[in-house]
Amino acid sequence: MKASMWSVNVLSKRNLPRRIPSGNPAVLSSKRRRRKLEIEENLKKKEEEEKAKRSGPSGSEERPTQKLPLSASSVKNTDKESGAPEKNVTEHDRACFLKRK
Repeated sequence: MKASMWSVNVLSKRNLPRRIPSGNPAVLSSKRRRRKLEIEENLKKKEEEEKAKRSGPSGSEERPTQKLPLSASSVKNTDKESGAPEKNVTEHDRACFLKRK
């Protein structure tokens, strides 16, 4: 009795139509292919952005820096030889620098 039940189950499973998602299988495979390509392109873009971030700003992507107007305090703290303003130099920092020389 068990053998006959087993053979019936196997035969019924073989004869069942394969469940195909709605739509033409050829179209579905092209959709899958397109989706796969989109995913690969997105990954490549992300990797390129990460590489750009790691390597620093490149020449084409460099943001223009805003030139700040020179205030009276920054003009006062200019390096006398080069004329370039120093960054946040206090009297204490200047005294320590002169002591090191």
